Amino acid sequence: MVIDSIDDLEKSAANALLKMLEEPPANTIFFLVTHAPGRLLPTIRSRCRRLDFQPLDDDAMTSILAKALPMQKDFERTRVISAAAGSAGRALALAELDLISLEDKALRILRQGDPTNGRRSDLATELGKRGAGDRYAAFLEILPSVIAREARSLSGAPGKGQWMPILAPASWWRSLPAYRSIPRQRCSS
Repeated sequence: MVIDSIDDLEKSAANALLKMLEEPPANTIFFLVTHAPGRLLPTIRSRCRRLDFQPLDDDAMTSILAKALPMQKDFERTRVISAAAGSAGRALALAELDLISLEDKALRILRQGDPTNGRRSDLATELGKRGAGDRYAAFLEILPSVIAREARSLSGAPGKGQWMPILAPASWWRSLPAYRSIPRQRCSS
């Protein structure tokens, strides 16, 4: 039995699962998938073996996406694979929810700024459409990594594969066009 994502269970459901783990049905193996093991009840963690998976390589990702989305264009597949960071589930969500177009809009705001608020308004309109709740939630999930990737790509920022310090010099974000487009007001005393 596969339970994905176990860390999203309500407390009552987690307690019911705990009872099943204590007295499992015959010939049953549980696979509990979590993205945040610390959020699991300690009693559930103590009854599990941890198995960490490494990100899939680009060839495996290409194969998975080609089978799941055969009509997807090669350049779109390449973008999705790059953004998914080795996660097939994330890649499928990116493709199915058309998150790449939202990422492009966010990157335009970061790179070019938005002095008229037009780009931000377009992005908000796209995210606010009726029935777009899943797309909105998925976009909010990927946005921090989009911003971090963009910040690392700036001149003087740490290169790929390095951690960006949490207390980075105050100057790196000032080079973002989005920062430069913010209107400045002076307070009069």
